[in-house]
Amino acid sequence: MPLVRALFLIFFIYPLMRRIDRRILQAGLRYRWSPLLLVLIYFIGVLTLLLIDQGAFQHNVAASTVLLLTSYGVFITVIVCIQHAINFSEGDEQGLVNANLTLVNWVWMLFGLLFWPAQVLLAILSLVMG
Repeated sequence: MPLVRALFLIFFIYPLMRRIDRRILQAGLRYRWSPLLLVLIYFIGVLTLLLIDQGAFQHNVAASTVLLLTSYGVFITVIVCIQHAINFSEGDEQGLVNANLTLVNWVWMLFGLLFWPAQVLLAILSLVMG
């Protein structure tokens, strides 16, 4: 099931954030965030990527590139906000429990460091080449 959630994050992200929010509230704590707002921001990023993919900005490579990179920045920001809320709900605001990285973590990050820039480069090249 984790692989399905990773591949279809768009369907699982809001229920995940609601579970985090319920856990915080059940602990009698308050955390200043809006799961709904984060999901809406995430969806706007996804919609932007879909528009770029469908050629909505194909005649303006600079705008497409800026929107592409901005969308990725939005995704990173949303993920960081979710991780902060998870840390808060676990009573570990500094994220110290999760601070140690294993070999598997490093390999996965290496894959991400190779995959995402390659994806951005390919997207920009496809815009330039038409």
